[in-house]
Amino acid sequence: MNYTYNFTPEFSMPIQLVGNRFTWPEIDSVEDTFLLKLNVEDKRLKKIIPPYLTIKSKDYVSKQYIERHNKGIRYFNISEIAHRIQAGQIIELSSNKLKWNDDIELLIFKSNISESDKVLVIAPHPDDAEIAAYGFYSTHDTYIVNITAGEGGNIDYCQSYSKSSMEQRLMRAKLRILDSITVPLLAGINPQRVINLGYFDSTLKDMYSNPDIVFTSKHTGVSDINIFRRLNLSNLVQSCTGKATWKNLIADLKALLKRVKPSIIVMPHPLLERHSDHCFGSLAVLEALIKSKLKQGQFFFYVMHPIGIPGYPFGPKHSPVTVPPNFRDFAIQYGVYSYQLSRKLQMEKSFAMDNMRDLREAPDHMCSIKKAVKQGLHKKLKRYRHINAWHNYFRKAIRSNELFLTVPYDLGKSLIEIVKSELELCVQ
Repeated sequence: MNYTYNFTPEFSMPIQLVGNRFTWPEIDSVEDTFLLKLNVEDKRLKKIIPPYLTIKSKDYVSKQYIERHNKGIRYFNISEIAHRIQAGQIIELSSNKLKWNDDIELLIFKSNISESDKVLVIAPHPDDAEIAAYGFYSTHDTYIVNITAGEGGNIDYCQSYSKSSMEQRLMRAKLRILDSITVPLLAGINPQRVINLGYFDSTLKDMYSNPDIVFTSKHTGVSDINIFRRLNLSNLVQSCTGKATWKNLIADLKALLKRVKPSIIVMPHPLLERHSDHCFGSLAVLEALIKSKLKQGQFFFYVMHPIGIPGYPFGPKHSPVTVPPNFRDFAIQYGVYSYQLSRKLQMEKSFAMDNMRDLREAPDHMCSIKKAVKQGLHKKLKRYRHINAWHNYFRKAIRSNELFLTVPYDLGKSLIEIVKSELELCVQ
């Protein structure tokens, strides 16, 4: 099946292959995003190692992975090599039995980023901001909003809290919140710019369906979100309300948008994500943005939990990220922005994520026997790092770039109608 995107590149051009080579054209651009559009088919008989395309110039080689059993249009991110190559140089394509036809197109997306841009990163849970956008947010004028406290998910500290799951969940949420405040300091983000709204994990979908009802945490039984909000150091949280309802969430986000006035909002793609907190958290931001009447700016959508294909982004650490799988036409026009991370910045991002304790493996003596056995197997199998379905945030996030699908604010009203019509199916 084809990836189905309505891209709006600044310009595009057909590429003429001679054998598996083509000559790089004359392009006056060093900061833009470059995608190579190919119609491919996975012809391999043994499909343990995922398919990849090798893109080679005189001085640079890039290996990009895609999902197994693929057939149809795919997009390969060649921005890094495009920033290094000169007009007239030869680029050669090769693969491990991945085949393509001669109908190739180069798409070029202009970078509409300025030093005056103010960035707001929306994280449905503490640590989502770091996974999706640490590199980007660390080099821009950034604020971070964590919507939920993150008390749900896997239980990591069974042995420490063997008699009380609720105590464990409360401690887990508090530690995640504190990490979300302190870790951005590594990037120079003042704690005054990090806001934890404290809504409850895994409740945003139900809150949307019942906008006036005050919700209780499914994991702790707590109904007072101020238990978590009190951990904030930022004065910005003072403009927020104190009850867990959908209407209050919209009001909180609206108040923060009017205070921060971001020109870039980084958040999950509400239609390409399978995690309900990611989908409905972004829907809340869209509603709040329309109510705030902010007009100038753009959404930077990221995808962390893609629908149907959990291995995205494919391939090992440090390899490039391209656009996420998408097989439906939502009639949304996208730009693409690829933010390149130097090896130094990749290492810094790795340290930042390692200091998010929820992303680490818990010490064996602190977790359940089942969890300890699972972690032991993971360590034994670590030589199979190439397996792209491995659900490891360090593999998925420590890459040579961070990639975002971009949509301008002025398409917000049409976008929210599309999102609501799709998400309504989820709540029925």
